[in-house]
Amino acid sequence: MENGKRLAILFPGVGYTCDKPLLYYGGKLMEQKGYEVIRLRYHGFPEKIRGDMAKMKESFFLALRQTKEALEAVSWGDYEDVTFLSKSIGTIVAAAYAQEQGLTVKQALLTPLSQTFDFLEKDCDAFAFHGTSDPWAVTAEIEEACSRLEIPLYLTEGANHSLETGNAQKDIEILAETIRRIASMKPAAKDFLLMWDNAYCVHEFFGDYVPFPDILGECAKYGNEDMVFEFASTSKITFPGAGISVFVCSVNNMNHMKKLLNAQIISYDKVNQLRHVRYFKDKEGVLALMKKHAAILG
Repeated sequence: MENGKRLAILFPGVGYTCDKPLLYYGGKLMEQKGYEVIRLRYHGFPEKIRGDMAKMKESFFLALRQTKEALEAVSWGDYEDVTFLSKSIGTIVAAAYAQEQGLTVKQALLTPLSQTFDFLEKDCDAFAFHGTSDPWAVTAEIEEACSRLEIPLYLTEGANHSLETGNAQKDIEILAETIRRIASMKPAAKDFLLMWDNAYCVHEFFGDYVPFPDILGECAKYGNEDMVFEFASTSKITFPGAGISVFVCSVNNMNHMKKLLNAQIISYDKVNQLRHVRYFKDKEGVLALMKKHAAILG
């Protein structure tokens, strides 16, 4: 086995491909954590599957067969850490495939279905996310299965099968809670780093600016302040390629970064920094400009 080699497999759902938010950003996060990522793609599903057990069964075996074909060449023994990130019917396929292949993997179950838990055992390394307004799964059944198998369950009140509510304010709150969960985790790898891209921190085009939790502050609450680097810029606020970039980190990390930056650059673009300060003046100036952008876009 090659020391430290890790693999993540993304199992999509019916119509919810690996390009959709939960799997897209989930895959990006796994890549940032140093995982090799394989994104499965399914095709040929029948139409109008929900509520039709015959079509659900057909779709399951179709996806399972395509999964076996896609992963046939994977040498599982080469990896010390394997994670399955799955969505909807993909959670059933992921659990069934791991059981059939005799694999010990971590299972991240995004909006699992009740049938998913038929292939999981008690004390398995898994956790699940479910919205209480998910039309594909009954909340009581998901709660019972997770309780029986001792699988941590994260419930989102009023969220649908995509873990969305349709209410922008509520979805921001869901995002805030997700940030807190990420911030509190204790990764097994000592060198794990969270690269937090906060490029859209002031981009509310509709309504007023809504503050959200500061990831560095949240990490510090759990003793993880050295785990995160946060990045942002004014590239989509002033001019692309001519804005001001910034990264935020702990004191320990900043002391290390200063040594690297001193060797990499001669001087900062202080004229451009001054230009931005004089133009914006303060946070209100930035938010006022974003309102102008919103007006242009209609």
